Amino acid sequence: MATGASFTYVLIPADGDLPFKEFAAVAVECGDTLKELLKDHFAGGRLSNLDELRAQYGDTVDQRKDMLQQVADRGSVEMMPLVRSSKTTLPLPDTATFLYYDEMGALKDRPDNLRAFELAKQCGLDLEHPLPGDVFVGRVCCDPGPISVSIGMHELDSSVPWIRQAPVENAAWKDVLSDLKSAEKTRAPQDRTAAEEQADADGKGWRWSQSETEVEVTVVIPEGTTKNTMVVAIGRLSLRVALRSDPAKTLVELRLYAPVVPDDSVWTLGQDASGPHVQVTLAKEEEEKTWPVIEAKGR
Repeated sequence: MATGASFTYVLIPADGDLPFKEFAAVAVECGDTLKELLKDHFAGGRLSNLDELRAQYGDTVDQRKDMLQQVADRGSVEMMPLVRSSKTTLPLPDTATFLYYDEMGALKDRPDNLRAFELAKQCGLDLEHPLPGDVFVGRVCCDPGPISVSIGMHELDSSVPWIRQAPVENAAWKDVLSDLKSAEKTRAPQDRTAAEEQADADGKGWRWSQSETEVEVTVVIPEGTTKNTMVVAIGRLSLRVALRSDPAKTLVELRLYAPVVPDDSVWTLGQDASGPHVQVTLAKEEEEKTWPVIEAKGR
């Protein structure tokens, strides 16, 4: 795999008595090198704080505990944009600046990172809670790219131009999202989304949705189905859900629109007003890329 230039990034320790620290690495072309690099830093640690998850999801949390621990042992990195890429971002156009933190940090009962919380507030983000544990600050050039580029400790002072401009950039982003939500609420019933049309047309008893980082597929399953009677196969460009009792008959078999990261993808059983279901959460390989459809027909 080709490599690019070296870049720097910054550690904000959870321990407020420890100083910020700057590191250097070599960027891999066409990708966010830092997200992969930090998996080793966040790998390990026992999941000891599951009460909040249990309150929200019930017994399914304990059913998934071993799977969650495996994800924690491998290291799982979550990203939060301080500033999204645009033609007006500083210090360079088309660059995005992120906080990188342990996705399992809260479940490991890591301490709040108050300095990262303050940086997020300076950038105009309204977080309900501080991020858990050590937090890193990195930057990605998106055009051309994506590729990791440098950010240094000297750029984390509240007086630097990119932080002073960040609240304006984030307010503009919120306005765009608000306009999209308003348009969605007012759209005519016949103006259905591609996902709705596809699910209805196929009649397969499944639906999908997406966020910036994940695609979620919910598949209706028979009453009494357990985890041990399910077959869920997640590939980089494929998803297959079936019952062990009849593996030849699939509930869902998709050739995905874009690649996902199987090791960071999970599935669980649940129930809602539509009945029992299996919920598959696919981690997008290209985060912030919007999928117009879930299935790559004709490939």
